[in-house]
Amino acid sequence: LGLEMADALHQLGHEVEVIQIADRLMSRQLDALSADLLQELLTLKGIHITLNDEVVEFMQTDGMITHTRLKSGRVSEVGLVLGAIGTRANTEILQAAGVRCARGVLVNSRLQTSDPNIHAIGEIAELGGETWGISSAAVEQANILARVLTGDPHARYTGSVSMNILKLQDIQLASIGMVDVPQNNAHEYQVVRMEDLACRYYKKCIV
Repeated sequence: LGLEMADALHQLGHEVEVIQIADRLMSRQLDALSADLLQELLTLKGIHITLNDEVVEFMQTDGMITHTRLKSGRVSEVGLVLGAIGTRANTEILQAAGVRCARGVLVNSRLQTSDPNIHAIGEIAELGGETWGISSAAVEQANILARVLTGDPHARYTGSVSMNILKLQDIQLASIGMVDVPQNNAHEYQVVRMEDLACRYYKKCIV
């Protein structure tokens, strides 16, 4: 959403800079090469990209934000600040109650937490080290949990396929499913890749 808004503001004639806390754009949806290609395309459009940094201070004059200070120390004059910071699970109440949490609240395949009387679904639910920040996953989990609560012994949630389609003018980008091969069992996968980097064409499929 942040990149789509950056592109829209750029199309309206604004000078735009994207500040990304990670070391690449769309770090959960793209591998390193495709993220580099995306950054190159956005830079060619005239959108400035700053990686491995974050805003730590908003500086105001007369109640209006006029400058931002980055973690790196750089101060920039701004006319508009847009935050697209994603979601982070609020697990404090559950942790205080003794429920096991990591990035989210840990669940098993029946969406049950470490407390057998508490189930969790949605962006807070973490299974196998993964959380799913898409509405289709929450709907899938809700359907599974409804079956669990009504006594279906076979109802199991094994994860959802993530899908992201970036909607930018003149850029066609889609990411579905796995981004990189898991290193602990890489021998079980085959990577099929088609690329022409001079034309910024890149397709990758993990089998």
